[in-house]
Amino acid sequence: MKIVPDTDYRKLSRFWRTHGLEVQVSDTPPDSLLHAWSMTDQDGTLVAAAALERRNGFLVLADVAVDPAYRGSHYGVALVTLAEETAAAMGAPEIWLTGKVPDFYRKLGWQSVPRQDAPPISKCLHCEDFQVSCHPEIMRKVF
Repeated sequence: MKIVPDTDYRKLSRFWRTHGLEVQVSDTPPDSLLHAWSMTDQDGTLVAAAALERRNGFLVLADVAVDPAYRGSHYGVALVTLAEETAAAMGAPEIWLTGKVPDFYRKLGWQSVPRQDAPPISKCLHCEDFQVSCHPEIMRKVF
């Protein structure tokens, strides 16, 4: 499976939304978007996608999703690795994310950061449901 740059934000945002991410479906990407990548199967069906954004001066791995039928195939690992390599090539000392599956990211060397120590990279930081009924973790990887 090959990772390719993807500019069809409507398709990507619909995919992310369908796979449980809090993304608004839109034709127009957010101003913060730097890169988006996708992976398709032999029939051209989107099976995985990720994005790299700059939010408030911080590079953020955003919107990583893999279709459940393809989980365990290392597509998520490949997308995360590409985003990390891209951020490092841009000269970033670190990369951040808000992870709904923190154990996946921990296996890849990411570390959780307490809410009070996290930079302003996520609207989750100001949500009253954060760590009450919704349990993502703010994480970073230092290069």
